[in-house]
Amino acid sequence: PDYIASVVETVVGQGAKIVQFHNRDRLQIVNSDLTYLNLFAEGIVQLLQSLLRQNKDNSISLKIIFAHRRNMGLWEKEQRYGRIPIDWYEERIGERIELRMARLPKEIRLKCRWTLEMKDALQYEPLMIADAICFALRGGKRKFSNALMQRINQCVSEEYNFSSIEH
Repeated sequence: PDYIASVVETVVGQGAKIVQFHNRDRLQIVNSDLTYLNLFAEGIVQLLQSLLRQNKDNSISLKIIFAHRRNMGLWEKEQRYGRIPIDWYEERIGERIELRMARLPKEIRLKCRWTLEMKDALQYEPLMIADAICFALRGGKRKFSNALMQRINQCVSEEYNFSSIEH
């Protein structure tokens, strides 16, 4: 745990921002895979909107790198694992971004570019760091002392902390 706290402090100290997407409302959209993809897409839309607000006079470009998640819907139905099809990521995220961006004035939409790229979470170091941060902020919290959690929480900004679906 001390190592993870040090990693978090180091990457934030180098200018990285920790972005969190939460399913605070415990939404279930058809199944756990579609819930995950829709919440991932919604979080990206909220992040893009936040970046647009912060950079009103500039264009923004966001490179979205993700790991290929297990298909939990397959497990729920057939008790076997597979992977969420890659095109599902592109379709759900693209669809959600395009629908939300359509509500914005054209001059703002033209300032926003995004790309989506899959990487191997076992080989791509930024995803390994993201996994460690996620462990600290989610599932592994109980393994950290209060002092370590305070160190980690000082690195997290509410500015990049997004909830389920924007109302």
